[in-house]
Amino acid sequence: MRRLLPPALAGALAAPVLIQALAPDEPLLGTAIALCLANVIVLVVVYVLTRLSVPVTWPWKRALTAATLGVALILAGRAAFDVLPKTPSVALSVCAALGLFVLSVLYYIFRNSLTGVTVKP
Repeated sequence: MRRLLPPALAGALAAPVLIQALAPDEPLLGTAIALCLANVIVLVVVYVLTRLSVPVTWPWKRALTAATLGVALILAGRAAFDVLPKTPSVALSVCAALGLFVLSVLYYIFRNSLTGVTVKP
């Protein structure tokens, strides 16, 4: 339990500071970016504490792939909001398309892990 305290404190301190810094110009996007950066800070603290405690390898290639595709998802959502008409049917269609994109990204990232979990008759 003590090992979880530093990452939690880092995230709890970083989130409000980053929200104050990034949200005044554009509240929704600024808050989203601030919380994402706070999670990155938590990840860095967890990584450092893990490396000091146990010699494990981290899947950095998967993490970089996920981050890159996450940025693509954010940009696609932003472009859809700016370009498409703001009607409920369009919003539902965009959410469904972006949700399918997220599912395909998750499958791509974890496809090798899924083969070891599935039951073979």
